[in-house]
Parts: sequence; structure tokens; C-alpha cells
Amino acid sequence: MKAKVQDNPRAEVAILLLAKVPELRDRRIRMRVVGMCMFRRTWCNNIFIDFLARHPLGPVRGAGTALLWYVARVASALDAAAIWGETTQNSVGYYSKVLRKKDMTDLLYIARNEYEAFCVATERLQAEAMSNE
Repeated sequence: MKAKVQDNPRAEVAILLLAKVPELRDRRIRMRVVGMCMFRRTWCNNIFIDFLARHPLGPVRGAGTALLWYVARVASALDAAAIWGETTQNSVGYYSKVLRKKDMTDLLYIARNEYEAFCVATERLQAEAMSNE
């Protein structure tokens, strides 16, 4: 993505991100994909989330958060001003909880300081979980 942007600073570049778990043995989960996210860098260097979803069977806890963390890390690497998108009645509660934002509506807007704080908090929780194993 960085190479595309260096070549054309106003380029819109899309990524389809798949979260896979190679060790997953659940035959109902095709190709071991537990979540997916389609996002893009806009021409003015923001990140737009087209969709973010975890597998409906929910075989792996934290798949949605891991995908959102990855998107936030890409935003950070590109020095994006914000991550934005649309929530649904089913996703607004999740985003509100994971981002610690109250009074969210159908507009998902995560400013740079918020997505950086989300990354730090997520990485801290991951490190704590790894140390408790």
C-alpha cells in the first residue's frame, strides 16, 4: 500500500484482509477463515472500512478486534488522520465497547489519537494474555 501511495499520493488502494487460523479443525469453517475486512485508503489519506466481519459461528474469540487492530496499524503506518465507516444496529455495540466510545451512531469515526490508543491497549492486553499462558 505504501508503494502505491508513494507512486501516486492520491491513489485509492483497497485491501481484502482475511483472518485465518491454520490450527482450526472445525470442518464447518471453510478454508479456516474466521474473519474478513475490506478497507481502503482514500485519496485524502484516511482509511475507510467497507466491511469488517467475524465468522458467524465465532470459532475464535477476538477475531474482529484483531482485524480492527491491523487496520489501525496500517492507518498508523500511513499517518492517516482517521479511520471511518458505517456501523449497523448489530455492530454499533461492538465498536462502542472495543473503542470505548459512548453515544456512537451509524458513523464510525476514529481519530488518529483514538486508533493509536486502541492499538496500545490491544497490544497490552495481548502481552498480558501471553504472559499468563
